[in-house]
Amino acid sequence: MTVYQNLFLGRELHDRWGLLDHHGMIREARDMLAVFELDIDPRRTMRKLSVALMQLVEIVKTTTWGARILLLDEPTSAIPESEADMLFKVIRKLKERCVVVYTTHRIAEMAAVGDRVVVLRCHGTSAFAPDEARYAGIRTCTAASFVFGGPKACKNGCLGLGDCVDACPFGALVMTAKGIPEADHAKCTGCGLCVTACPKDLWSFVPRNHRVELSCVAIDKRSVVRATCMVGCTLCRRCVAKCPAGAITWDGQTIVLDHEMCVAYGSSCKEICVDVCPSIILHRMGQLPSPEETAPAAAEA
Repeated sequence: MTVYQNLFLGRELHDRWGLLDHHGMIREARDMLAVFELDIDPRRTMRKLSVALMQLVEIVKTTTWGARILLLDEPTSAIPESEADMLFKVIRKLKERCVVVYTTHRIAEMAAVGDRVVVLRCHGTSAFAPDEARYAGIRTCTAASFVFGGPKACKNGCLGLGDCVDACPFGALVMTAKGIPEADHAKCTGCGLCVTACPKDLWSFVPRNHRVELSCVAIDKRSVVRATCMVGCTLCRRCVAKCPAGAITWDGQTIVLDHEMCVAYGSSCKEICVDVCPSIILHRMGQLPSPEETAPAAAEA
């Protein structure tokens, strides 16, 4: 059986004489494969394909004929690592057409096919978001938050006791020497356990291909923010006014960034919101400046 015969199995095309339209099926099969950028000759026999290519042909056949949900159970277990990237590329395209349920025990694969990661909406380290009291209770964020919102002067920021780090089963979160956790997006699977573990609701889901991160959820006035965190958002709303996509808004309490709108807008905006933010709570992906570098500029703004 050839590739095109497999793709049209049970749905063969016929010409006006009722005969099999081989040329038509080859032409359409080539178009089907091109959608997923697969360079496979539709006239090739299936038995001559590698296991990975056989899987991809079956995926193309299933989704082309209207499947809305695709279940993939350990799809890389029988293929070499060199061909797994091809499978991941097809899966990323599939998510635009149907729901993909991917089962694997390999953490690296979960990160490769996952379409979301987490970001911490706070970058006030212990040096620039000081404590206002000494906390001697149970060393968890949840317990500390019950005592007047925690020992930090900023009641909206990270308490730095690591509930999220303990909750992450993939080692994607680490507590830094600066007193706040950081996420390794190469390991993050978007499972969301850290989101539910944080009593301050500071971890949020963002698309894996997000460009801009928002690192503060302050709701207080400028004078209060400056007294509690040297790098907190002062709600000046310059970013709201400058964002050409309308992705950044003020909900009446704090600044909100809609990542779907931001990503959809493309790169032509040049992330102007980052450049106009005096507190640098908006920053480009992977370029979070340290408060030690930004605090003087923020204090002057």
